[in-house]
Amino acid sequence: MVSFERIFQKLEKIEEKSCRTAIFYENIHPALAFFKKIVSGRKDTSILLFSNSTMRQLKLISEYMGLDLSSANIILVNSEGIGDGVSRVFRYDDVEGLLDYIETLEGTLVIICRSHLKIISENYPRAIFEILERAKDNLRVYALTNFGSYTEIEREMISSLFDVSIILKKQDEYFGFGEEVYELHIVQSIFPDVQPGMEYFRVDTEMEIVSK
Repeated sequence: MVSFERIFQKLEKIEEKSCRTAIFYENIHPALAFFKKIVSGRKDTSILLFSNSTMRQLKLISEYMGLDLSSANIILVNSEGIGDGVSRVFRYDDVEGLLDYIETLEGTLVIICRSHLKIISENYPRAIFEILERAKDNLRVYALTNFGSYTEIEREMISSLFDVSIILKKQDEYFGFGEEVYELHIVQSIFPDVQPGMEYFRVDTEMEIVSK
């Protein structure tokens, strides 16, 4: 079995268990590929964004990838509490309002943190903890955030809040776009059948995960 098929198998197991999964990424392209894989064709999906900048980027990349998010429940957190083209919007200081809303969610929640959550909240581990604490037990959660924005200790702290922790990184050799080889490294899992380990893949121009 080729490596990217094993990746899909592992993702299916994570899906089946309604895991809470942290994905740290070094490069944006594999993160986009996994976001597309997670969201495509899914019903009952909520996407939580921190900042107008991330909302703008989501619109741009979804258009580029041909990803239809019209049925997604998009939740934006920004300084004004005002936003167009979203389902719900909260101010940065309305944490309780956001958490109350998180409690109502069903299906899948995709949190796109990037590094913005760390910028807007000094106690960002507490914010992540509160979101997970208030979420329903059967809510499937994926959180995508920058690997380089955190120290090793911070990554370990964040990882401990999740069922599964994954690092996406590029191999060091130089390649042209679409030829880079990326690593999917499961660094932590509470499930025996979702074992820590590494698989390799590429990302094509359509932002799809393909064999290396």
